[in-house]
Amino acid sequence: MQKAIESLAPIFEVPSVAEAAAFYRDKLGFTVAFVAESPRLATYGAVHRDGWEIHFMERHARDVSDVRSGMYVTVADADALYHEFRERGAFDTAFPRHLAAIREHPPEDKEYGLRDMIFVDPNGYILAFGHPLARPS
Repeated sequence: MQKAIESLAPIFEVPSVAEAAAFYRDKLGFTVAFVAESPRLATYGAVHRDGWEIHFMERHARDVSDVRSGMYVTVADADALYHEFRERGAFDTAFPRHLAAIREHPPEDKEYGLRDMIFVDPNGYILAFGHPLARPS
């Protein structure tokens, strides 16, 4: 049976698509797919990495402290990705925080069977990356 869904891309509302795309490119290792500006529509853009995308739509009147969403991404190795992000400077303590406790959480084993890390991007979106814990044989 052929897959009905080929891919999934969250759409994050941001005050500046160019700045959001640059953060994901420079700090998280994504490639900018496009940034499209239109006099009639909101600026829209996308970044991609490892076969999946994140889209951005510009919305100037957005309050970062109101963001209550984000994404969870299953990865091959949360620890390796954490170290890559850290070397790139992804965990800036100056970012706005709507959840003060989320600054930079290195990967740790969780009771729900995943090893994951969590942080907040400059626009207030929660980003979590993790992998399943090995199951006993």
